[in-house]
Amino acid sequence: MSETKRKVPKLRFPGFTEDWEQRKFSELFMLKSGYAFNLDEYSKNGIPIINGESIRDGYICGEKFNYLPNDYIEKYKEFLITAEDIVIGLNRPIINGSLKIARIPKYIDKGMLYQRAGKVSLKINLDLRFVYYLLSKEVLVFTNKEAVGSDQPFIKTTKLNEWSMYLSPYMEENSQIGSLLQHIDDYITLHQRKLENLKLKKKALLQKMFPKNGEQFPELRFPGFTDAWEQRKLGEILKVNSGKDYKHLENGDIPVYGTGGYMLSVNEALSEVDAIGIGRKGTIDKPQYLKAPFWTVDTLFYLVPLEKYSCSLLYHLSNLIPWKKFDESTGVPSLSKSTIDGIQVNIPKDKKEQDTISMLFDRINNLIALHQRKLEHLQLQKKALLQQMFV
Repeated sequence: MSETKRKVPKLRFPGFTEDWEQRKFSELFMLKSGYAFNLDEYSKNGIPIINGESIRDGYICGEKFNYLPNDYIEKYKEFLITAEDIVIGLNRPIINGSLKIARIPKYIDKGMLYQRAGKVSLKINLDLRFVYYLLSKEVLVFTNKEAVGSDQPFIKTTKLNEWSMYLSPYMEENSQIGSLLQHIDDYITLHQRKLENLKLKKKALLQKMFPKNGEQFPELRFPGFTDAWEQRKLGEILKVNSGKDYKHLENGDIPVYGTGGYMLSVNEALSEVDAIGIGRKGTIDKPQYLKAPFWTVDTLFYLVPLEKYSCSLLYHLSNLIPWKKFDESTGVPSLSKSTIDGIQVNIPKDKKEQDTISMLFDRINNLIALHQRKLEHLQLQKKALLQQMFV
């Protein structure tokens, strides 16, 4: 048999040579859906309910848990889940291109499964870590091909039971694959925590290094600066400019930005100076630092500071403005030039203090970007391994 026709992964641990075996989902696993608990049964604390919205790509989101009384464990024991169990979101199962699949974390020793989620049970002896990564790959492929419904797609268990996948005939090979990918996931989680911690530190510094409403002095300040900060309307320190349509332009190397960030590149610039992007319509609370030259679409204003004000400082300051508070629409969020012009902020009089603060936060932002790139690189490495270590 030619090597190309063999059912073996592209990347393999040494010592394993046999072809992988094809098995149906129903031969290996049982997927049991949760129960539609009644709202009247909920309590303020007790057993957390795990539903499809709680399940994300690799973790359980506990921000909005509902709970059931502890005595429900016996009554609904067939829907009980415990730490390390594998669960899958059955309704709208894909989020940002990834499958809603996770292992129940150790801090949830007992939980109840809601109807829009399913628990995977093993019918044969397999390494749970390997199973988790195998299903992460295979059920995603299945869902993209076979999910029922367009607006509210869902996984149909009867179809999934017929889905075929491959696994190694060697228990040790399966375990080694699971162990390797688990180590990578642990490393990814470590970087995610570092990144979130850095973002939290930046947020705390922003709160301390800019005066609170009604105050003239920040809580934390660089030595050598003692003057009171001045209160100014944004219209006094910057100019609000409108974006324009770009469709008449040709391809080039000038970036075009919308409210969601970079879109494409064209051959002309709308601005030759750095500016701050803020949404006119749609996403109005995500300021962007726009490095010149650039073009913005008509849903994105670009704010150009007057000469004696630091663009970088105003960008960092813009992240403290509660933009949604100034929303002028009852439908799609929107801002106008006059509204932006009238927003009051505190700013240092001394340009040197402006630049010193800007330098600090620019360095923090660069560090955040570095961690973000490392995290994305690790995630890409994991994705590549998933493709190469499975058949």
